[in-house]
Amino acid sequence: MGDVVGFALAFIKGLHYRELLLDAEPDVNRRNFYLARDVRVLPPVNKLGGYHSRFIAWFDRLNDLVHFPSSIEFTKPGDKNAKPLYLSVTEARERLGVTGSSSAEVLLRAFEKLGYAVQASLAYTRASKAEVYSGEAYALERIMLELEPKGSKDLSGVKDAVLRALDSLSPYVEMPIVIFSGHKSYYIVLELPKPIGASEYDIRDRLGVVVRRVSLSEVHRAFYELIVRRYLRNDNGITRYLDNQVAEPKRLLRVPGFKHEMSGQPAQLLDTDLHPIDLDPSIMDRAVLTKDALTDAWPLIYALDTPRTGRKAVMSDNPQRGTRWDCLPGWVRALIDYLGQTGELCHYGRLAVAAWMIRCGFTDEEIHEVFKHASDYNPRTTQYHINYTREKYLGEKGGRPVRCETVVENCKGHNVPSIDCKSLPNPPTKPEAPTADPKPKEKPESKTETKSEVKPADAKPRQVSTPRVGIELPGTVIEGVVKELRETPVVVRELVNWVVGYLGSLPCCRAIDIGKLLDGLLESANEDIIFTLYTLGIDYKAVWTDPGYFSALWDAFITILKYLEDAGIVEVRDDGATIVITKGGMCRCGNTEDQVRDSNRA
Repeated sequence: MGDVVGFALAFIKGLHYRELLLDAEPDVNRRNFYLARDVRVLPPVNKLGGYHSRFIAWFDRLNDLVHFPSSIEFTKPGDKNAKPLYLSVTEARERLGVTGSSSAEVLLRAFEKLGYAVQASLAYTRASKAEVYSGEAYALERIMLELEPKGSKDLSGVKDAVLRALDSLSPYVEMPIVIFSGHKSYYIVLELPKPIGASEYDIRDRLGVVVRRVSLSEVHRAFYELIVRRYLRNDNGITRYLDNQVAEPKRLLRVPGFKHEMSGQPAQLLDTDLHPIDLDPSIMDRAVLTKDALTDAWPLIYALDTPRTGRKAVMSDNPQRGTRWDCLPGWVRALIDYLGQTGELCHYGRLAVAAWMIRCGFTDEEIHEVFKHASDYNPRTTQYHINYTREKYLGEKGGRPVRCETVVENCKGHNVPSIDCKSLPNPPTKPEAPTADPKPKEKPESKTETKSEVKPADAKPRQVSTPRVGIELPGTVIEGVVKELRETPVVVRELVNWVVGYLGSLPCCRAIDIGKLLDGLLESANEDIIFTLYTLGIDYKAVWTDPGYFSALWDAFITILKYLEDAGIVEVRDDGATIVITKGGMCRCGNTEDQVRDSNRA
């Protein structure tokens, strides 16, 4: 199989670390920043299920080494009573008997011996100190496609999809890196011809002035779309198995040779026929895309639908009085304190915290540090929320974050501290008062004309997120969908309640085409649901035009219907294309086709 640790170190370094290290100071005491990769380590579920460790692996230019923190902390997200565990370099040497020339080599050998899973970020990151769990994306290097069976343990379909993808990619790359996770996912990894840093794809006018800044996340997404749309030709036989949540640069990739925490089997390097091969670092050189990819991606980058008033414009308007914490309104600081004390905060409270922290110039890593106190904290989900908030509330809405009144009105006292928006002193946000005053004045003017229209529109989103009266939703539905979609209960519950809420508005015992049902369901989506879909990696605007997004949504929808059928809320017909709404058996629908036709006529 080859030297697992030696390959891991080369894989973490990547192809381009030497040229990027030129920007970093060699002296650790004077280093401006660390060039690094984010790393995640997971023990086997039968030993320390739920525990994991996040940290950065940083590079040493003088000695050509990779370094890990001297002591690795393992925590258990979601369990406030779980005590952190530690594995130090000294303990690894003395207790496990491993050796190495650097902390990374010692600890990697310890992880190999203990049977732990190891993951590393696709992009190079940078951080100001080694103790942080996650760095800021600094330069792009790899693009990854993850393919997995949806709602099934049968790998035959996904294997065929991987082979089709490799065949389609053959004109653009000598030999992609193919990795089997050791459980049920396959990864196709492609190396970029050169590292791409921030600002390299900024759009400029004829005079060279930047008219639009393009983030690394957007560039990464453009390369991902290039591969899926043009190189793979949006082949449904491939895209139906794609996990589109991987289309972001800080996504973690399993390092071959280390075991999967669920199955206990090692992640394997595969050849283009999906046969295991030795862990040879030269595979990275053969996985480099042709240089044409650098120009092929340009049209997709230029066409990105990004708000012109993004983070940069908002940041320039920040109040210049003291620290960034002084910039936050008092009621937002109260929300942050409440989250830290209880581990809970309602949806709109979290939205307000993220929006205001972005507006006041906090980095993504600093926002993560606040949300790490949440009992359901998930780094990936949190990052999706941050990205969405930046684009939606600080882009499309012109830089105006969530108002205090909005939080109070929508959270309704649940998982939120008691805050009085009118009496809370808040000097840092006084300049915002003119934007808040007109709203109360506008309401009386439109009260008589729009009351009957506005109220139902406001009420509808609340009904979507809570199942209608008359439909009992067994806990097994949420549990089953959580297990299959591998998402947090909070996200899944919002999605399931949306589907159930919509089904509750439909007539009983009527056979409905599943495709048309999905169309109607999408039309009912409100802002909360669009937010939830974004968390799942599904772009609501592109569902109808992008097969990858549609496939991801379709798979989630079918999974929910399966568990709703088990609960007796719907009945999927024999043709597999239509369902009958039974609403938990309360409708007493007939089972014959004649009865269904009669109900349709009625």
